[in-house]
Amino acid sequence: MTASSNGNAPQLRTGSGIEHKDIDPGRYIFREFESGDMAFIVKSGEVELFMTIDGEQVHLSTVTEGQMFGEMALIDDSPRMAAAKAKGPVKLMAISKPVFDRKIEAMDPFTRNLVGVLADYIRSTVDTFTDYMRQKSRPEPEPETED
Repeated sequence: MTASSNGNAPQLRTGSGIEHKDIDPGRYIFREFESGDMAFIVKSGEVELFMTIDGEQVHLSTVTEGQMFGEMALIDDSPRMAAAKAKGPVKLMAISKPVFDRKIEAMDPFTRNLVGVLADYIRSTVDTFTDYMRQKSRPEPEPETED
């Protein structure tokens, strides 16, 4: 999810519930299926998002400066559907669930409901993609031959 359209991170004041984190290259920020208590905005660097399907890592996206990731687990209280790993040195703004929830609750009811609908749609699409990739990775059955 892009935090802003011009590539600049949104302005949030550092304080209770907002932290700045420096992540070393190759380090996981979170792993697939973990519970989520923070969303992140990339201040600098790149973060790779990927899923593991049948033991293989499948690249989903590369998140860059000004973009947000990890928000889905906060929107719908479901486990992380992907892992996030620093491609190089990364600086992040970490937003706690209480701060994130306050931002969502401040939305008008239509927009808040739309966010929930879009989150459901994204999870459903990811489930469909995962099923497709699993089917694709399975070998085709041998055709039956008549004796």
